[in-house]
Amino acid sequence: MGFAGQGAGGLENGVAGTGINVAWGGEASRVSLGVSYLGEQGSLLGLGQNTTFGLGGGSATGTAHLGVDQMVAPGFEVFGPLEYGLARPTGSTSGLVTSLSDVQFSGFEVGARMNTVFGVNDQVGFSIAQPLRIENGTMGLQLPVARAADGTIEHRQASADLAPGGRELDLSVNYKVPLQAGHLQVGLQYRLDAGHIKGASAAGTAIGFHQSF
Repeated sequence: MGFAGQGAGGLENGVAGTGINVAWGGEASRVSLGVSYLGEQGSLLGLGQNTTFGLGGGSATGTAHLGVDQMVAPGFEVFGPLEYGLARPTGSTSGLVTSLSDVQFSGFEVGARMNTVFGVNDQVGFSIAQPLRIENGTMGLQLPVARAADGTIEHRQASADLAPGGRELDLSVNYKVPLQAGHLQVGLQYRLDAGHIKGASAAGTAIGFHQSF
């Protein structure tokens, strides 16, 4: 399967990708493995650039995916998707950016679902998830620090670690119950190190109704 579309920089940039996924098992146990490729023009992992921070001509990203669904007992199952990938910048950096290494990233979720807990055909779910996070990567910078008497700008070479200081973990609980011809679903979530910022937190709730016609 492949796709193409508009990139982070607007109409002048584009994205294109392809992937393959293989799954086997039955209702009680299911495992899936997949790999995907994404080519971006003018961006890296969806991050656009400008004249000050020129990240290169684009990037090539490869990702491996693993998913497991396992029924532990009737009405109780566990699940756990995992992804790990590497993004490689293409082209020459510009502006304050002198170099950009390959970027490794990861994301995962582990959870459980229980059926017929408080009523017939209802479902309670719990999960802990880490949104996409950069695990390793370095950016070389040329920072202006002074101006000489003749107007020449003096620079200092520096290096920035692209991995954030925090690791966001999303703790979620969901409840789904049949309602008339559809399902009513209520979800609560608490985010530790929200946005991968150490010490930050956030909470939210969602209510939805699903019905097929």
